[in-house]
Order: sequence, then structure tokens, then C-alpha cells
Amino acid sequence: MNMRRALPNASFFAFTGTPLDKRDRNTYRHFSPPGERYLDAYSIRKAEDDNEIVPVKYASRLAQLQVVGKSLDQLFEDLFNDKTDEEKALLKLKKKYATIETLSKADRRVERIAHDMVEHFNTKIRPNGFKAQIVASDRIRAIKYKEILDRLIGPERSEVVITVNNKDSKEWKEKYRRTREEEKAIKEAFNDPNNPLEFLIVCDKLLTGFDAPIEQVMYLDQRLKEHTLLQAIARTNRTYPRKEFGLVVDYVGVGRELAEALAIFEKEDLEGIFGVDDIKKELANLDFWHKKTLSFIDKIDLARGRPEDILQKCMEILKPEDVRADFDVAFRSMARSMDILMPDPVVDPYLKDFKFLGFIREGAKNLYRDERLSLEDCSKKVEDLIHAHIKETGIESILEPISITAPNFREKLEIKGGSKAKASHVEYAIRQTINEKIATDPAFYGSLKERLEEIIEEDKKDRKDEARLLLNLMELGREEKKREAYANSLGLEGAKEFSLFGLLLPFRKFIFSDSEEDHVAFTKRVIESIKERRVIDWTEKEDIQREMRKEVKRLLRGKGFDEYDIERLTLEILNLARIHFKDY
Repeated sequence: MNMRRALPNASFFAFTGTPLDKRDRNTYRHFSPPGERYLDAYSIRKAEDDNEIVPVKYASRLAQLQVVGKSLDQLFEDLFNDKTDEEKALLKLKKKYATIETLSKADRRVERIAHDMVEHFNTKIRPNGFKAQIVASDRIRAIKYKEILDRLIGPERSEVVITVNNKDSKEWKEKYRRTREEEKAIKEAFNDPNNPLEFLIVCDKLLTGFDAPIEQVMYLDQRLKEHTLLQAIARTNRTYPRKEFGLVVDYVGVGRELAEALAIFEKEDLEGIFGVDDIKKELANLDFWHKKTLSFIDKIDLARGRPEDILQKCMEILKPEDVRADFDVAFRSMARSMDILMPDPVVDPYLKDFKFLGFIREGAKNLYRDERLSLEDCSKKVEDLIHAHIKETGIESILEPISITAPNFREKLEIKGGSKAKASHVEYAIRQTINEKIATDPAFYGSLKERLEEIIEEDKKDRKDEARLLLNLMELGREEKKREAYANSLGLEGAKEFSLFGLLLPFRKFIFSDSEEDHVAFTKRVIESIKERRVIDWTEKEDIQREMRKEVKRLLRGKGFDEYDIERLTLEILNLARIHFKDY
């Protein structure tokens, strides 16, 4: 206030992630001009759209423990049914004054919640390699959770981080007081995917300012309010590989009170934050994307025909790149919903179709060599489910990609189905080889690519003979093996020297007077001129490469190449030299 009095005409700026709009605390009143709210705002929804954070989902567990109205009596009986009648009478008298906080701290309740957390974590979170934070109502409950987890899963998988005061017991000081370095080590261990520490148990610490992208779930057993709630759940929204969402699991009824607790914020500030009906919405999302993904293959009778024939029909539908891209968007959306909901029985009606869709997606990835379809970007839980299904079907070999240079190429090709399916596998095996190796021999693989496109184009015009298409593609595939033998017959040292020979092939008639012998001799002379000038790490030394370019140009000019071709060929020859003759 002193600053405002001293500078009555100054503008004041506030940087905040959780602006308040309450009578006693009001960010807008103190910092915003009349009629304005923000100079600039970056909302939760915008951050999600920019992939700066992941959306946070909400799930309620053990609803019977969220004490309201009539359920108080039932909870009382559940918690104290082992007491005598006299003890119960006394407790009933005390119950009149009981609050939700006092009852919710009962040891049996904590025990039940701890078991539920472990079961939830082991089935939904741990399979994907993520970790968890438990927010207890107070320090006593935090320590209780630690003791129970030690018994259930072992002491190395959880740590409790709480404030310990000088007035606390000696036992607490010895067990739970942490130095700054010790607390830092715990945080680092938690963020390490290879460290067994999976649960951080807190009540007042690490709820704000603690960055742990590997944390996916927060088990909430404390009534956080207002901006503290927003800041706490943000522990789960950091991006991390394969992390599609963060999750808040509610054991105290925060979801039910969410609207009231967050009423201090503007509606647009909260757009994108979780809601109490997230699971219901997610099931609706799953149903929508299930239908959308199936629609790509709805014209195929999936109940008739051999698996390899059904797979081939699906592959034909997914051959266009834009169709595969649209299919992938739909499948990933379905997979995201499955990941959120599994292993809840609500997904059971969708499970069979989901496995099959994952099966054909894997087939399309392998056939078309389309790494966008890799399951590595899906959650580990989804990936394991699809791969287990593929293994169970016993037709893994049908999905495996094949290489035209593999010694068992023909054997692997034979199990791919009919001529049409085999032709597709050969075509894309050739395409893969071309894409992988064209930089090592542009002339040979460029020519191979042109001939492949000619064969495919001819087949589009006349689709009557699938066997002929397969035969043509097989013959083209053999060119890869013939190249090495041809290079050796010319006296060239394999594919490396043959790649430079191929660069000069278009000039055979005009420069080498159609003499193969002269062509080979000049190729070897160029290669020797490069090898003679090599030194250690020559590809990193511009002065050495300059000398090489100078000598190559001299040789080309002396042979009669024109200046335009000399510049282009020198560049291409040095590019190949960096690949094939890098080692000194």
C-alpha cells in the first residue's frame, strides 16, 4: 500500500497462475483497470491444445466413505462394529459432535483406502511406467499410509515427506525429518523411471512448486480448497512420454464440492479442468471413437474368410496415406479412452474390437513402413494389450515386415497369403530398401524406384494378373543382389565404388566413348584421389575437403566434362565419399 500511495499514477502488474476473485482477496480489483480482467491470459485449455500440459481427469473411489447425511450411521457401524454395546453407546454420544474429518481418519478407513490405492495403481498406472502422489489429511495419516504401504508393497516403493517440528517426538525426528539434500534426493529418485520409488506421501509439502512429469495420479485424501486445489492437481498435468492425461482420484468428496470450491475463479479460467462426470464423459468418448474407427472397415465381413485374407482387405483400405492418417487419429482417440477406463468392466463390450483394430493397425504399420502407426506412442498398457492379442492369435508372422535381402525372404513371403497380398509385401519391401539406401547410391536406387513406379502404374491400368505383378516385383527385388556381383565383375570393390560408377553412367557414351573399361578406370582414379587425401576425421575438416574438391574438379575437367556438370558431380561425389570412405 505504501508503494501505491507513493506512486498514485503508476501501473501495477501481477503475474499469476491462479487469480482470485473474492471479497477479501481480489487479484482483479488490485491490478486490473476498470472494465478489464487481463492484459494477457494463457488458459488451461490453450496450454492443452499446445501440448504444454496434459488434461487432468477425475475419478471418485469408495463413495461410501464420503460421509453425508444418512450415510453417517452406516459408516459408524462399519468402523466400530467390533465394539461392545456400552462402547458403542458412548461412541454414539460422541458421534453427535463428530465431523467428517474425525471419522475419516479412522484407521480402518485408511487401511481400506491404502489397499484400494495399491490395487488402482497396479492395474491402471504402474503398467504405463508412471508414479503417484498420496495427499493425506494430516501428518499422522501420512505416516499411517506409509506404514500400510510398507506392508503391502515394500518400503522401497514409497516415501513420506512431511514437516517435522522441534516439538515432535524423537521417533518422528529420527524417521521423518529430512535435510534439504535428503529431500532433494527423494525428489530425484521419484523422477527417475528406473528407481523403485513410486509413491510420494505428503500432507503439506510438495503440493505446489514440485515438478514431477512422471507423476500421473494424485490420490486425494485431504479437502484442498480454492487455488490450493488447482495448484495441487497441476502436479499431474506435466507432459511425459506416453502420458495422455493426469488423474485425480478423490477419496474425500472434492469432486462433489468442486463447483463451490472453484466459484472464486472465472469460468474461462477453469475451462479444461476436470469435472466430476469425467468417467461418464470418457465412456461416451470411447463409444464415439469405437464407432468411428470401425467405420473404416465396415464394408468388410470380419466373420468370413481366413485371417490373412481379412487382413489383406483391411490393408487395401488403409493403403492411401491420408486414410491411414485419419484411421490413426480415430484409433488413438479410442486408445486414449481405453487407457483411462481400463481395467474397468465398462470397457468389456469394446475390448474385442479394440484388439482387432490394433491388430490391423500393426499390420498397416509393418506393410507400409509407416512409423506414425507405432504403438510406442500409445500407453504401455494399450501396447501390451495389443501385442498380447497378436501373440494369442498365432499369426504374428503374417504381420512381420519382410526384407528383400533377407536369406529367408521367400519363406517369409509364402505365408503372407495370396498373390495380391504377397505383391503388396514385396512392393513395400522394395520401397523400404530404396528409402533406406538411396543416399548411398542415388543412381542405382533412383533407377530402381523409377522401375518400381512403372510396374505399379502398369498394374493400375490392368489388374487382371496378380501373379504377373508379383513376378515382376520379385524380379525387380533381385536387382539388389545382382548389383554386388556386377560390381565385382567390373573390378570394383563392391557397392561402395559401384555408387560412384553409377554417378558417371549417364556420361558413358559422350565422355567415355561407350567404353566400360574407360568408365571403370576413371571411377577408380577419382576414388584414389579422394583416398590419398584422407586424414583422421577428414569429414569434419573443411580444408581437406577443399583439396579433395579441387582434385576431383581437375580430373573431371581433364576428362572433358562441362563446367555445369563438374560442379554438380563434384558435390555428389564428395557426398558419397563422406558415406563410403569416411574411415581413414
